[in-house]
Amino acid sequence: MASHLLVFAGYPPAVSAEMQRLKGHAGATRGFVVQHEIGLLQESKAIQARKDGVFVIGEQGEEQLSSLDVVFSPALQSIGLTLADFQESMTFGNGVTCNAKVGMVAQKAALDAYRTVVSDPMKGKRDFRDPKYAKNVWLSWCLFSHKLPAFAYVKLLQFMEGQDCLLPREVAHAQL
Repeated sequence: MASHLLVFAGYPPAVSAEMQRLKGHAGATRGFVVQHEIGLLQESKAIQARKDGVFVIGEQGEEQLSSLDVVFSPALQSIGLTLADFQESMTFGNGVTCNAKVGMVAQKAALDAYRTVVSDPMKGKRDFRDPKYAKNVWLSWCLFSHKLPAFAYVKLLQFMEGQDCLLPREVAHAQL
């Protein structure tokens, strides 16, 4: 059985300043997942998600726990961002990570498209590229022990990227 890593552009825009101060974006996201019964996060400190799978790290070494299915949000899919764009040494940790500065393998057209997708001034979204280093982008992700049902994924997607986010194609067509 594979673990599921869901990757989103930027960080949750709906988190209030008070919630951010108390729990941070990751804590607020974790609370949202629990409150809305989205799914079971893999949060043990001994768990580490990497490009080649999910591992349990212990004093005696490491052991692969499961394979890793990675799902990029529709906004990230629309620009062609894939796991291959991440550095080989990239680790995703466990549970919830928000607003992480991620170095990409190479500067490519996808990064310019990323800026267009997530910083459209008409929608008031922020630019999630690091202006100091053009190969960096800001991403958030959640590691689940299972695949989420479509309704739960859409609820989490709208929390993470905003109500006006791009929806998965199958969901967008079903709502027409």
